[in-house]
Amino acid sequence: MEPILASHLEYDIPKPDGKDVFPNPSPELRRLGFRTTGSGWVVPTALLPHHLIVRMRDAGCRVRIFKYDASEADSLRETCREMLRELALADCNSVQAKSDEATEAAGESVGEGTDGEKAAKSAAAKVRARAKVVEKLLGDYEQAAANFGLTAEDIGIDGCRSQVRIIQTVALSRSRAYVKACEIAKRSSADGHGLAMAAENGESIHPGIIADALRDAGKEAEADELMEMFQQVA
Repeated sequence: MEPILASHLEYDIPKPDGKDVFPNPSPELRRLGFRTTGSGWVVPTALLPHHLIVRMRDAGCRVRIFKYDASEADSLRETCREMLRELALADCNSVQAKSDEATEAAGESVGEGTDGEKAAKSAAAKVRARAKVVEKLLGDYEQAAANFGLTAEDIGIDGCRSQVRIIQTVALSRSRAYVKACEIAKRSSADGHGLAMAAENGESIHPGIIADALRDAGKEAEADELMEMFQQVA
């Protein structure tokens, strides 16, 4: 493979009156290379976005460019692989984090005049929205990797995409199960079983704790149903 000659592009965007004179160029640069600092990027020299650079300078931004030596090509390629792999994993994990956050929020809204099914669908919609953003980011990372002679496999994109699809697929079922768990906990607490003090305070409720409390209250069938549902979507 021929060494891919690269350049370092760095910029400063002035903020007169507290407002940027130019919009953040990261969305365009993200498809070209990888970030080294908040405003520094490594991009193949042949792909330097001269049209963007001209617009930035015309707007009053300082843009500095220096070329790396050809001997640094392999090192930069490895750095690109590591950086993009780390970004892809972090963004994939952010979808799971959004799923956890939205699901818990849906459960906590139970008993506050919120319809359980509506809350579950709202949670799933939030997960899909985050997943859509991440899918776009993963596509950008894949393109940037290709610019440095790397494949989707090299930066773990395929595994991340699969994980994001799985999280989306189970989002609604998972939210419904959690909402049901919260409904059971709050109803049981109201019935005097002393179940889930957390439910009364709108805190997160683990299904295993709820199931144990249901069994203590003589509700074996309801406990088994709850755990079976969670095992299907966990």
